[in-house]
Amino acid sequence: MKLPLKNRSDKRNPSLEERPVPKRRRPKRSKRPAAPRKKREFHFSFLSKISPRLALLILFAVIVVSAGIFILVSTLMEKEKEEAPEYDPQSDFYSEGNKEYEFDIPDVSSGYSYYKFDSSTLVEYTGDVDILSFNQIVAYTSRAFDGDENAKEIDSRSLTAKEFWDVLEALYEKGYIILSPNDIVEETVAFDGSTQIKVKSLLLPKNRIPIVLIFQDLDYSPDSGYADGLIINKNGDIWSQSTDENGNDVLSPELDVITLLDKFVSYHPDFSFNGAKGCIAITGQDGVLGFNTQSSNKDEENRQYEIAYAKAVVSRLKNTGWSFACHTYSHIDIAGSEYTTVVSDITKWVNEVGPIVGSTKVFVYPESDTREAVLPVKEGDTYNYLLDLGFEIFAASGNASALENLGSGSAVLCTYMIFDGYALRYSRDQLLDIVDVASIYDSTVRTNYGTGYTVSTPDTGSDSVDSGTDTTQGSDPGTDSTEDGGGSAE
Repeated sequence: MKLPLKNRSDKRNPSLEERPVPKRRRPKRSKRPAAPRKKREFHFSFLSKISPRLALLILFAVIVVSAGIFILVSTLMEKEKEEAPEYDPQSDFYSEGNKEYEFDIPDVSSGYSYYKFDSSTLVEYTGDVDILSFNQIVAYTSRAFDGDENAKEIDSRSLTAKEFWDVLEALYEKGYIILSPNDIVEETVAFDGSTQIKVKSLLLPKNRIPIVLIFQDLDYSPDSGYADGLIINKNGDIWSQSTDENGNDVLSPELDVITLLDKFVSYHPDFSFNGAKGCIAITGQDGVLGFNTQSSNKDEENRQYEIAYAKAVVSRLKNTGWSFACHTYSHIDIAGSEYTTVVSDITKWVNEVGPIVGSTKVFVYPESDTREAVLPVKEGDTYNYLLDLGFEIFAASGNASALENLGSGSAVLCTYMIFDGYALRYSRDQLLDIVDVASIYDSTVRTNYGTGYTVSTPDTGSDSVDSGTDTTQGSDPGTDSTEDGGGSAE
């Protein structure tokens, strides 16, 4: 008989009897103190692999190279000190002989901010392009018109600073806008693949009249009442330097034709199209812009310094809207000279002036070479020689402004009108469509040499010419010239 299941344990073998299983306990681990954190050490592991001898050689090489660099820099600094005259800390300028130069020339490589017209507002212009040519302006009228043997010649060839400023105001008020000679021509490719130069179709702001301004024969003769020369001030601006009647050095933006146009454009930025200012026609026999860069300067050390400073001035002018043209080396009559004479003269210009002003496509004939004199020789050897040198824009004097294509598209001839002291007296009719010279002529400072029209004196309104002279220097209305480098251009 089977026993109930619950009672089966009673019958088990006592040796097989279930016993309680004791719980297993993990042995307690003794707490070890935390190891201190080591600081991370930076070292160049490769040095441990280098032998001490090799390490010494490397150290010696580093010392030698460092010493070489130090010697090189010191040598360059000493050389620079030797090339530059001693700087006077009491003045912003130093003197070398009878000329004044700025010691610390700022960076002149950057351009300038000019007025930018909205291209969508430009319209086609179909009228004429006026071209005017100016000479240097008189800075000190009492010195220029003092009655000596040169006074009448200066009166004939130059405007005063005030008269030039009045011309600019008259042009601006009439709606003129300055263009560069390079803005009025273009290169095109003909069917045969040849390059042709022709007058360009212009897109200009509405109701504006294009004008090109040429500046030639920029004389810097202080004895004649002109400025002594040009300098770069610490702001990077081109100013003139001169000596007043009392012997004081005068640094000013108002006594030179270049600086005065710069100042006027700063007042009226929209007078300039795409930043254009004027085109300076340069000769070479008397240097460049008043600097003694000509080969006749036998003091070679001084000549090289003059060339270096002239390059700095030219660079600044080119980066602020000015352009340059060849005006022959010796101001020779191109139309009346033999081919060999022309080649000899222009070769000097290319060798002496070209490296200073850079390449140019503009050739301005001297005033004696009128349009009528130039046209008959436009196909001759001289003309072809000038074309081979890269000139594409030729300018000659005439009684009216004009643009015309030459030959079969080889170049463009511009006819410019001369605006000088003689024109103030006798060219009223020719210039009347541009500006009325009667409103520009300053009878208060000019000697009565006569005019081709009736002049009203400012004080009485009577129809006569005042023969008195003024002892003040010419400058723009209401503005005094800055002396001794003080102040800044506005």
